[in-house]
Amino acid sequence: MPNDEQRMTNAGPRPLGRRVLGTVAFCQKDWFVTPRQHAKCARELHAWTAECMASAGKSVRFMEELGTDHSIVRNAIAAKFWGNWLLQLDCDHTFLPNILQRMLAVFQERKLDVLTGLYYQKKPPYLPVIYTWNDRTQLFEHMASWPGEVFRVDGAGGGCLLVRRGVFGQLARLREIVAERGSPSERPIPASAFGQPFDRIPEWEMSEDLSFFYRCYLAGIKVWAHPGVVCHHLTSQEIGPTHFAETSACLPKSEVKLEVLS
Repeated sequence: MPNDEQRMTNAGPRPLGRRVLGTVAFCQKDWFVTPRQHAKCARELHAWTAECMASAGKSVRFMEELGTDHSIVRNAIAAKFWGNWLLQLDCDHTFLPNILQRMLAVFQERKLDVLTGLYYQKKPPYLPVIYTWNDRTQLFEHMASWPGEVFRVDGAGGGCLLVRRGVFGQLARLREIVAERGSPSERPIPASAFGQPFDRIPEWEMSEDLSFFYRCYLAGIKVWAHPGVVCHHLTSQEIGPTHFAETSACLPKSEVKLEVLS
């Protein structure tokens, strides 16, 4: 069995079985974290990949992509991953060892297209990086409360994101899909929305991850969040649920009725 250094190298991933079911991609956005923090995250990643390979018995490939532009890194991964699904993990997060199994269990059983884990912004009030789309303002808005089951969202971050291959095929046909079904948005769609999956929409100063979710919104692709998959955002400390709990009491609770997986 390959060791950690063999399992993930800059030269690319290596096959771990006859049938490749999916790809785990480690996104190295190297200005986000110190070398010590990155090494800690890499060690944790190697630990859980070894565990999932030993316990899941499924063929998974691992890759990493290094760059200082979020959009370029994510688009490069989306263009060359193997298998039926892609799990993107960012280097400025830490992850529980069973994250892959936990996400795939729901993703595969319920035949979901997009599933995100839950993490929080790095600065106060440490808002969760999950969003609903406001039809009135035509903007993504942070959610301050959510149910205990897997639930629908309209947007999220890209730091712990599981996507089925077919989604990228749909987004490649986005202009055609919008022409067929009409736009769900009253706001005129900028031309940049019909670019690659993680291209930014500069007209709206929209980040690459929210631009991806806006394209999903236009295509009618449902996005789900798993509240049991909690990641920690790395700064000088690990930002998680306790940080948000300390500031959330003063935030308004969401009045949007959320769809959940029953």
